[in-house]
Amino acid sequence: MIDHLSASQITVYLDCSLKYRYSYIDRLPKPFRASGLALGSAIHAAVEWFHNIWAAGQEVDLESVCDIFEADWYAQTLEPIRYKKGENSEEMLDLGLSLLKAYYEHAPRENVLQTEFAFELPLTDPENDDLLEVPLVGFIDKIEAGDVVVDLKTWSRMISRNDLDGNLQLSAYAYAYRMLHGKIPRLRLDVLLKTKTPRFEQLETSRTEADCRIFFQLCKSVYAGICKGVFLPNPGWKCTDCEYRPVCWFWNKNGNISSP
Repeated sequence: MIDHLSASQITVYLDCSLKYRYSYIDRLPKPFRASGLALGSAIHAAVEWFHNIWAAGQEVDLESVCDIFEADWYAQTLEPIRYKKGENSEEMLDLGLSLLKAYYEHAPRENVLQTEFAFELPLTDPENDDLLEVPLVGFIDKIEAGDVVVDLKTWSRMISRNDLDGNLQLSAYAYAYRMLHGKIPRLRLDVLLKTKTPRFEQLETSRTEADCRIFFQLCKSVYAGICKGVFLPNPGWKCTDCEYRPVCWFWNKNGNISSP
């Protein structure tokens, strides 16, 4: 049914397993993208570009970074985007430029070892020989000297310490790094906050051997649910921006769409 797991897939399944089915099993076309996701993708493209320049020991000016962002934002807008009330393409472009300026001025440039590091590795229990039939696949935004793993986020507000310490993507990175290098990395979120005056923040957290085993057990449970066809709706505030709400059997009031 599936040939791999990723942190994104696991997050979607835990948020709403029916959305997981629509996206990864049925592969239904998405009629739109949320504006925040489109903006984040364009910012990531620009940041990845100048991370690579930094890693090569070269300098890059802010204007060039902004040019990369503007080109990618234009590409994003070629597909339908759903804007929140009061948003439009031009305002999102200006916001993205302001966020990139904050990152350019404050993000650390030294000790960058790798960017957009791709991995594919077996999902195995750190304490025994339990092995899943599918690998874990993903990309790490940046790896710095000293075993520092960094993920870049673009958020409207800061998360709590509990949310940071339980962040699934960072747990996946810690598990992957441990499997690849035999040690658990230091973890950091580099956050671009979409506040009135955009700002850059760094949040550090950690994981343990026990956390890595918990992550594996979570992967095992999610994989079992997928294989057994457990796909249930989870109605809540996230439904508002869900691309699949028009075809979701839970929200369909006319009974035209059959349930899974």
